[in-house]
Amino acid sequence: MGFAKDVAVWLSLTSAGPLTKVGGWRLNAGQAQSVAELDDFALARSTASQLVRAKWKTKKVGGSGRYPRTMSQPKKKVAAPSKPADAAASSPSHDAFLRHSPNRSLGFLALAGIGAALLITFFFCPRFVLWRGVVFTPACMTAEAGRAHSTIEQIRDPFAPVQRDSDRVIAWRLLLPLVWHCFALPTWLFLILPHIGCLATLGLIAHLVYQRTGDRRQTFLATIVMGASTWFFVSVGWLTYFDSWVIGGLLLLTFGNLRWVFVLLCLLMPWIDERFLMAIPLCLVIRAVDVVGTERRSLKTLIGDGAAILIPCLVYPCLRLLLMSKGVSHTELSGYARDNLTLAKWLSVSPFRYAEGAWAGVRTGWVFIGMLFWLLWNERLRLRGILLAVVLACTVGIALLVAGDLDRSVSIIAPLSLLGILELARQRPDVLRWTLPWVAAASLILPASHVLTGHKTPIFYLYTEMERWENPPPELTPEFYVQQGIECDDTARYEDAATKYVWALELDPHYGPAYVARCLMRARLGDLKGASQDAQDAIDCDIQSPNGYFIRAVVRMRQRDIAGTRADLETAMRLAPADWSRAKDAQDMLAQLNQNAPAATPKR
Repeated sequence: MGFAKDVAVWLSLTSAGPLTKVGGWRLNAGQAQSVAELDDFALARSTASQLVRAKWKTKKVGGSGRYPRTMSQPKKKVAAPSKPADAAASSPSHDAFLRHSPNRSLGFLALAGIGAALLITFFFCPRFVLWRGVVFTPACMTAEAGRAHSTIEQIRDPFAPVQRDSDRVIAWRLLLPLVWHCFALPTWLFLILPHIGCLATLGLIAHLVYQRTGDRRQTFLATIVMGASTWFFVSVGWLTYFDSWVIGGLLLLTFGNLRWVFVLLCLLMPWIDERFLMAIPLCLVIRAVDVVGTERRSLKTLIGDGAAILIPCLVYPCLRLLLMSKGVSHTELSGYARDNLTLAKWLSVSPFRYAEGAWAGVRTGWVFIGMLFWLLWNERLRLRGILLAVVLACTVGIALLVAGDLDRSVSIIAPLSLLGILELARQRPDVLRWTLPWVAAASLILPASHVLTGHKTPIFYLYTEMERWENPPPELTPEFYVQQGIECDDTARYEDAATKYVWALELDPHYGPAYVARCLMRARLGDLKGASQDAQDAIDCDIQSPNGYFIRAVVRMRQRDIAGTRADLETAMRLAPADWSRAKDAQDMLAQLNQNAPAATPKR
């Protein structure tokens, strides 16, 4: 009875109507039209017949060999045409082919990637208030803006030494800075390039899952699980960190089939981030363990793919060793190794911190890595499981030791998490159906942090970061640096004062008090041209403020422009409030004008 119910549901695609004979079955017009809309009519017809017949043979009544009385046996068996190779490659099963059409999936994949990115960003929002610090040096000590400052300098001169110690590693990451330098591309585009990579990588993840499952709900949930990890947090929050492109390249290398793509990735990606090479052994083992992929590839094909990956990977280390032997940029590597690759450095880090970094690398993706080993054990593929476990342990161990940002280093194992999802969908779809929603929910609810050897930085919700934007820390406000500039000016440290005013104006180019303070300093130093420009800028920032007119009157008096000085002073007095602090200075200057006496620059 259960089988009869299944077939009845399948036959009731549309309302009852005139019957048409299709593929040995009598279907109504609506059913025939639904089948005809598929890309391959003959394949769909034969596939439907084979599925029903196969299920009949497993539902014989009482072992007598008869088919159930509720269904009649087809009178004539129609030979099913062989399935085209391209169709087999595009879908792992007939069910997936019948559920979706590839021509209609592009829009869904884009929506899945964008939707997952927005949802993850709401729960784990970057500290975008610190992005203000990219314009000047003091606030660049934070990870969110520090490397961006060094990278922008690298774009201006790609081969100049990197000044900031913690950014020495970017000395060899020259591909993108060279492109921007040669083509004079805008800096803002460079800053948002990692965010574009996030959307592209999430779309690729959605494509790979949807290609194997054909289930939109599972595809969206899997995209959330894969995206709610360190590579996304870093790419979205830390400017000019290209982890999203690294993970996207590793996914193409692991699950792709085009060798020319392998060659390009292995030639170019190390010049964006050399951590790409650390994951190559793991990617090769994953390609061998990937059951669906292995069924489509012969041993000769796997060896050819491995050669297309390994040979181009040798170009980057060989070229670096050659240049280092010539004395080119060897100080960056030696300095980084001296600071990070020492036994004393490794032993100074708590084992619990290493464990936290390993967890934060892929977070809930570890659940599907564990399930992958469980599947390999149950499928009696234990040799593959042991090989994969050894390579995984070596990759994670090396990743934890070579860098201070532990979670970023471990995130290169993300393709293994995706393989766990894909293999679970193939072998145990029932388990994936109830596991994936809970894991996706956990990936959004469980707290997340950036784990470094020295400290952890928690990641908060969007509304928390919006509140920080409204109330930024003092070192990210122009008032802070104007006050520091005034203190330097009062103690005759004019160069330091000028630098503070520049930082204040980079934070807010329309902050009038910074122009006023710098104008008075320049007038005192005799730079009347620069002071005049600052006075005009102060007036442009706030045309109703008396301070701008007052400082322009000071400059004009120095320039012996009596009429202009008088006009600006009168305007300042007219706009000034009752408690204006410079009212007495303005009155004294007007008195001096009336007496035709030279004036001194007023005190601050």
